Amino acid sequence: MKSGRIFSSVTNKDHRQQIEAAIFQYRFLIPTIGTLFKNLGYLELCAKILRNEIIDTTTRMTVRQAIFNSHQLPADNGHVEVRENTYEQITLPGWERRGTVLVQLWLFCMRHFSHLSNVSPKKEIGQAIPLIEEPNPFHQHALASLAFNLGIKTEKMEKTLQRRPEVQAAKHFLAQVRPTPHRRYTLSEIEESIQRIINALPASNVDRVGLSEAPRTSSESGEALDRRAGRPFENSYVVDSHFLFLPNMVDHEQAPGEDITSFFVRRDFLWAFFGEPPKVPVNQVRPARPLSRSDSNVVM
Repeated sequence: MKSGRIFSSVTNKDHRQQIEAAIFQYRFLIPTIGTLFKNLGYLELCAKILRNEIIDTTTRMTVRQAIFNSHQLPADNGHVEVRENTYEQITLPGWERRGTVLVQLWLFCMRHFSHLSNVSPKKEIGQAIPLIEEPNPFHQHALASLAFNLGIKTEKMEKTLQRRPEVQAAKHFLAQVRPTPHRRYTLSEIEESIQRIINALPASNVDRVGLSEAPRTSSESGEALDRRAGRPFENSYVVDSHFLFLPNMVDHEQAPGEDITSFFVRRDFLWAFFGEPPKVPVNQVRPARPLSRSDSNVVM
């Protein structure tokens, strides 16, 4: 503004100051046509995952319509995922709760898209190209579990929940290390081997990152301009996956900084397409705990 490179046709000093003040009041990243199309590609990736994993193939609705149509509102409370498979209970009007359900499913896809599609994060300079993986049955099951815990019910999701991903993984491993051309194994031998593999799997570590620890500003150099649109770069993808949960998306107070972080960019992306989510009163709910399908108050 000071150099006159933007809004060059506005020459009145007072008018330019008013425009500058309005720009500084804008709380989001200012998009260009280029960044918009990159972000649309990222949006489409998450939408495709939800269509492949949650939404029944017979529906011709939009992703939003299909999720809302398959959502069964509990009688009083809803749930918010605050860490992986750890939830807190909230009380919000039904229409706001449906909005939080859609956003939470999208956040899961943002955290794990490389395990639910054949698309990887962008390559970091000087690092190896990220591996392109097949959809992981553990992540597929986790997404279906999240949808169930949030009140979604579809046939596709139910089929995923009926499968045991650890058994699938054990069978795949057994087929690789014990090919059968030279010997046929009995069913009991196969089942015993599968159970031994499952028992040898280590227990998963619980992510203990706190609700208010998501960094949005930085006192040093933050996320560079050429990294702020579309799919995240690999390092940012790994770090931000700890923070991409609904309570961190609302506008909590944050210390000012010199620059913005990659998490700020991811949050801005979400707001741009979904609007700012309702403030989730996480400090007024019961302690966080894992949910299971036996919770009778999850789905009516």
